[in-house]
Amino acid sequence: MLTTSFELVFYHIPKCGGTSLREFFRQLYLANGFHEEDMYISHNAHNIPDIMNTDILTQILPVLQNNKIILAHINHNLYPNLPSKFNITCIRNPINRCISSFNHFTLQANPDYNLAKLYLTDKAQFDKLCSNCYSCPSNAWFRNNILDFNFIIIFENLDADLKDVKNMLGFKTQIDVPYIDPCKQHKHRPNHFKFNMNNNLHREMYEYMKSRLDKDIALYNKICVTRKLSNNFLIK
Repeated sequence: MLTTSFELVFYHIPKCGGTSLREFFRQLYLANGFHEEDMYISHNAHNIPDIMNTDILTQILPVLQNNKIILAHINHNLYPNLPSKFNITCIRNPINRCISSFNHFTLQANPDYNLAKLYLTDKAQFDKLCSNCYSCPSNAWFRNNILDFNFIIIFENLDADLKDVKNMLGFKTQIDVPYIDPCKQHKHRPNHFKFNMNNNLHREMYEYMKSRLDKDIALYNKICVTRKLSNNFLIK
């Protein structure tokens, strides 16, 4: 078991700006007296694993004992095993997150896929793409109790939220948000999808995705309301 309490644990949900947020927190803590060796930042290419199950957690416990900051993809069910002074995550409009997942993960594996064509010809595959959101039972990305987090960043309010987080952490250092786009290379692919709400098919797809993501949208809206954000953030 861990004998330490971390300063901060960031639960990185995929396709919610997490790459930029990891770098923001890294820079913020480095500017305030911490060191690289104080941070556990998962990176598959460098054989620093994400913390997705108890086996991995047990394996890396000796490393974590020496860390103060964790920035990683983390199975939310491991929350009680990672005691922290500040637990934080970031969520995103589920429809936009789903599109981003398609543009990054699906096109990376299947560059010939076309989202509009899938919608018209293969609803089962289209639904499968929609299923990988926050509250999906097979997913490990979000805790049922939102109060387990000290703060939940809304991707659509990123700059303002990070100012609030910095103040909550007691840091005065000015750190610009380092916008990092890990799937930038996919944006030049012809099948990279972006909604055009003047297109009848796209409007139909949007409404269909709302119906498939209704639980995740309800959760997103609930958090926006809890955060007392403007009605402009709500998905209606």
